[in-house]
Amino acid sequence: VGYYVLLCSMLGSVTVMACKGVSTMLNLWICCGGSLPVREPVFYLALLVLGSTAVLQIRYLNIAMENFGNTETVPVFYVMFTLCTILGSNFLYHDFEHKSTADIGAFCAGCCLTFGGVKLLTSKRDRRKTPPDALLASVTSQEAALPISEN
Repeated sequence: VGYYVLLCSMLGSVTVMACKGVSTMLNLWICCGGSLPVREPVFYLALLVLGSTAVLQIRYLNIAMENFGNTETVPVFYVMFTLCTILGSNFLYHDFEHKSTADIGAFCAGCCLTFGGVKLLTSKRDRRKTPPDALLASVTSQEAALPISEN
């Protein structure tokens, strides 16, 4: 699970940062009278990065879910995506630069509580992977058991 989900999470954090860049450029143009973003090459670069990393993120997330199932993949992805996005955003935009130690500690405690909640919610779930053929057979047998009504 680790390889695909880490790759997907890192791509997701780049997607979030590119989206933040595009939205900042549009916001500066609309609200503050800044230059038109479509005239800037960096706007198109950010859009390209946003689109390509979003597509790759979905691709690797699908591969992880095919190989390991949703029950294992989704919680690990949620935690790793959140961590990668926080670290990447802090590195690029200096989000914690003017925060006190108490604020940063409270933020970290909130993240730990959230991740603990994800662990509690997913710890009792069945981790067996159902083969696609068995799933199809159960759907087919359920459909066969349904009464057919003719109007």
